Amino acid sequence: MTILNAIGATRFGAGAKRFGSLLVPGMGEIRQHRPVFAPLAAAWLLSLASAYALLPFVAVATSGEQAAFAEVLIWLGALAGPVLNGIKALLFAALAWAILVLTNTDRPFRRIFSLLLYGEAILAAHGIATAVLLRFTSDGAVASPQDLQAGLGLGALVTPSQPVLAAAAQSVTLLHAAWFAFLFMGFRRVVDLGRWSAAGLAALLWFILVALGMARLFLL
Repeated sequence: MTILNAIGATRFGAGAKRFGSLLVPGMGEIRQHRPVFAPLAAAWLLSLASAYALLPFVAVATSGEQAAFAEVLIWLGALAGPVLNGIKALLFAALAWAILVLTNTDRPFRRIFSLLLYGEAILAAHGIATAVLLRFTSDGAVASPQDLQAGLGLGALVTPSQPVLAAAAQSVTLLHAAWFAFLFMGFRRVVDLGRWSAAGLAALLWFILVALGMARLFLL
C-alpha cells in the first residue's frame, strides 16, 4: 500500500509540475500539449487578481448603492471569467481557422484555440495594470468612475475631439499590443504560418478586439 501511495504521489507531483509549467508556457509547450484548462485557469486567476486590485479604487470613486452594485458586477465578471474567456477565444479561434481553411492554409484547430486562450490570459491582467497605473500616477486618488478608465495606451497621449477616435485611442492599450505580439509569435511558431500571414491574421483579430472595445465604451 505504501508503494502504491508513493507511485500515486509521484504521478500527482509530475502532473502538478506539468500543469504549473503550462500556466506560463513556452511556444513549444503550447504546440506540443495544446492545453485548454491551464490557460483558462491562468486567465481566471488574473481576473480575480484584477478584481481584487480594482476594488479599493471603485470604493473611492463610487459611494452607497453604486459602490455595492459596482463591486458585485466586478466579482461576477471575474467569477464568470473562464466561461467568458472560453467563449471569446473559441469565436476568435473559429474565425482564424475558417480564414486559414478558405485560403488553403489548413491548420489544427486545437493549436489555434489554445493560443487564443493564452491571449485571453494576457488581456485578463487589465485590471492589475490599471490599478498599478492609478497608484503611481494619482497616488490612488480617483474622483469618479471615469477616472478608473486609466489610459494604458493612446488614450493617455491624445484626446481626439471626435467620439469615434477617442474610443479607438482608449481601446488601444499596452495589453492590446502585448496580445498582438503574442499572437504574431504564436501564429509563427505554434501554427506554422509565414511572417506575413501571421502578421495579417493577428492584425485582423486585433482590429476586431479594438472594435469590441470601442463598442463597449459607447455602450457604457
